[in-house]
Amino acid sequence: MTAYARPPGAKHSDFAGARAFEEEVANAIQKYTGHAFTRFSSADDLDILVPQVWVEVKQKRGPLTSRWHLLTGVAESDCFVIDERTLRVAAHKGGHVYFLIEDVPGRRLVVAAAYEFMCVERKRVVRDGKAKLIVDLSAFRTIESLDDLYPFCIADAVSQTWKISGPVTKALVEEVKA
Repeated sequence: MTAYARPPGAKHSDFAGARAFEEEVANAIQKYTGHAFTRFSSADDLDILVPQVWVEVKQKRGPLTSRWHLLTGVAESDCFVIDERTLRVAAHKGGHVYFLIEDVPGRRLVVAAAYEFMCVERKRVVRDGKAKLIVDLSAFRTIESLDDLYPFCIADAVSQTWKISGPVTKALVEEVKA
């Protein structure tokens, strides 16, 4: 029994027909959602990405007391305390989870993807039976205004920053020499 041989030109015409339909689907999705990011030529991705973005909103309302100054070399102004349970909920939601932290005393808007929280240096403590993490806000990215939040999240999701091999936070990471 011989293997099926496709007619000459069939592969090209099938590909062109499929691409036209892929574009049609992407356009229909974009009309509904406003976003449809295509990866039609990628060998290791699916065709269309319409990221679902979760945003967890946090605030640092004032300076932290000295009991929270547990990160060596990090100024109090950059220390932030977050409940570990919140990060577990974020992990349960999957990718495209972002934390928006309004640093009121520092007058800045900090954005951190959940994957960044997993990778940043931190100190883990327990207060009143609740697990808390102290992190350095300067390790994360900032935005100028709330108008920048959604485009920032979409751009980060589409660029798949989480896939890079190197460090993902802004913090300097010590390199181990071979």
